[in-house]
Amino acid sequence: MKKLIDLNGKWDLYLASNAQVKNSNLNYESLNTLSLPKNIDFTKIDAEVPGNFELDMQKAGLLPDIFMGTNTLLCQKYENQHLWYVKEFTVNEIPSGDVYLRFEGIDTFADIYLNDELIGECDNMLIEHEYLVNNFLLQGVNKLVVHIRPTAIEARSGY
Repeated sequence: MKKLIDLNGKWDLYLASNAQVKNSNLNYESLNTLSLPKNIDFTKIDAEVPGNFELDMQKAGLLPDIFMGTNTLLCQKYENQHLWYVKEFTVNEIPSGDVYLRFEGIDTFADIYLNDELIGECDNMLIEHEYLVNNFLLQGVNKLVVHIRPTAIEARSGY
């Protein structure tokens, strides 16, 4: 029987423009340790998973009510943003058998890291993604980082 770790709830969300990321030589190690490069103006907000980053930005006061009038058009300027969802969670005891992380919906292009290791990539938000994490899960504190790459940029890159 599969063991599932429920990670719904509060996450940290870091946002940065594609231009800043492209010009910064940002790598996963610098983000994972959260010793962020000084030349990137990261925006950090609280996020709710499952959720939507535009709604999280609205809750943080960075966007007005996106369902009023033409406010939804204000979201267009964020189409070129890279998103990093970061969550620390504690595992008191490693379960016997196989342990999986399941994403029932994850925006189109993403890289998933658990405890500094790439555990998977995805390129389809319409299907469930599940990753076996037995070799990456630690007893104690674990860190999960999901880097969502901007779909608008990926589509232009000839994916």
